[in-house]
Amino acid sequence: MQLYNTLKKQIENISYIQNEKGTFYVEFLSAGELIKNGFKPIKQAQYPSNVTQMQEVKEVITESERAYEISYEVKDIDLDRAKKIKQNELKNYIVNTLEKNHIKVEGVSEIDTGYNYLLNAEALINYVEANGLNEIDFRMYDNSIKKLNLEQLKKIKLAIETRGIQLHAIKWQYENAISNAKNVSELEAIKWK
Repeated sequence: MQLYNTLKKQIENISYIQNEKGTFYVEFLSAGELIKNGFKPIKQAQYPSNVTQMQEVKEVITESERAYEISYEVKDIDLDRAKKIKQNELKNYIVNTLEKNHIKVEGVSEIDTGYNYLLNAEALINYVEANGLNEIDFRMYDNSIKKLNLEQLKKIKLAIETRGIQLHAIKWQYENAISNAKNVSELEAIKWK
């Protein structure tokens, strides 16, 4: 059983206590008998659950005449540290949104968006122009293949660029909100849409 040794000022695993009166198993001793022998029962609160990454748990020790008590206090972390965490969340969100996004292009269909898809559209435009082709195969968002002409490829390129600009504008709004947050609660209230 864990008990607090009042002389050594530490927690110890004790099964029994020996003194001039004999050997006694601690589990059968009362709190008063433990205290007379230099030990206090330990009362430990349950460790907090549902602690967010914007919080930290501080152990709080109090010693009364009858017990050694361990409790926990949940506090918000430092605002600068919380802002760095939120900025990293935003970075991951934007990367995932940019790379795993799709839009509907009028007259074409639904297409993937992101930097790699923009490069692909540019390369196909250059290839069609350089080789005087009327159409070229293009993989749609649903993985179907569709024949597209130069005008449609340029529409796709413009749509991907526009979507990228829109997402960066959203990112800048979130960055401003993070920067302007006055406390951790304001940071936690910022949700990605």
